[in-house]
Amino acid sequence: AWVPALDVAAEEAIAPRVRHADAELQVDRSLLEVGRNAKGRIVVRTIEAGTTDTKIPTLAPHSVILVTGGARGITAEILKALAPQKPILILLGRTAAPTEVDNSFDEPALRDRAKAELIAKGDRVTPVNIEKWVAPHKARHEIARNLQSLRAAGAAVEYRTCDVADADSLSHILADVRARFGHVHGVLHAAGLEE
Repeated sequence: AWVPALDVAAEEAIAPRVRHADAELQVDRSLLEVGRNAKGRIVVRTIEAGTTDTKIPTLAPHSVILVTGGARGITAEILKALAPQKPILILLGRTAAPTEVDNSFDEPALRDRAKAELIAKGDRVTPVNIEKWVAPHKARHEIARNLQSLRAAGAAVEYRTCDVADADSLSHILADVRARFGHVHGVLHAAGLEE
């Protein structure tokens, strides 16, 4: 499959945007990133470029790295590759911090608890409602597992509950990190919502 990304101007009317999309569909093997508006077509050309030397980049020990959305998924896997360099990882995420209870995870038992609580509240017991109830437990368990792995690999790790879209909360955490560690050496921004 050949799947290009087309950006059109939101301020243009629907009809011109439809024409832009139709025109792009006529381009044989369109580039991957294209923008179209009343002024014309803009493309991003990517070129393959290597590093300027053969050294593998390294972090100084105890480098403070602020990571948004890094306690789960692909970002946690990337951090596992950095962990042996012994950084201080400050992980920010919207999920509540895991507790000792979250170190173990018995999904069938949680699903039974979810059913019982839904019935007690008078809510419908549906697969969707059960999954909504279990999902936060599953997320905290994954975070707990990843924090343990990162620590075992050599990193010092802190997990802080923070929605990075909340400027006040983020500012408060950054002030605390700077007060304790001096400054932040790097930021890995990987927070996002699947919506």
